[in-house]
Amino acid sequence: MRLQTTASRGWLYHKLYYATTDIGYECPGHRGHNEGWPDLLQRARQYLHDNDERAAAVYARAAFEQKLQRYCERNTVPVRYHTDPRRMDAQWFWDAIKRKLRDEGKLATYQSIISQIETFRKIVLNPLSHANTTTVTRAEIQGAINAVDTLNLGT
Repeated sequence: MRLQTTASRGWLYHKLYYATTDIGYECPGHRGHNEGWPDLLQRARQYLHDNDERAAAVYARAAFEQKLQRYCERNTVPVRYHTDPRRMDAQWFWDAIKRKLRDEGKLATYQSIISQIETFRKIVLNPLSHANTTTVTRAEIQGAINAVDTLNLGT
């Protein structure tokens, strides 16, 4: 439902979760409806700081995917479609954005960050979000987080 109503200004979204205070008390936690890719990247950095590399990689991937989706939506970039939003592949968004940049003559401007993103997608953003065991260094995860943060498509 959220995917279909996100663009509407009449809906607010909140996520409640189990949390523990700094002194060990159990309490409900809350995340507001405006959580976006910067919040996801911040969470990725926190998990990396807390030595949970798998969670850091998953949040970095989520931030990357959300950044792509928001850019495509805001800039009316045509993207391959599937009726089930869970089956929409991030590669479809990424390819559509690269096509748009190429068509506008801007691909060369973004080539460096595109190369970084594609490298980190192979070694961090995809493998650690699946069950298989993968050896990835903290520096690679930090690099992926930085690359996603640096990807500035003018949104």
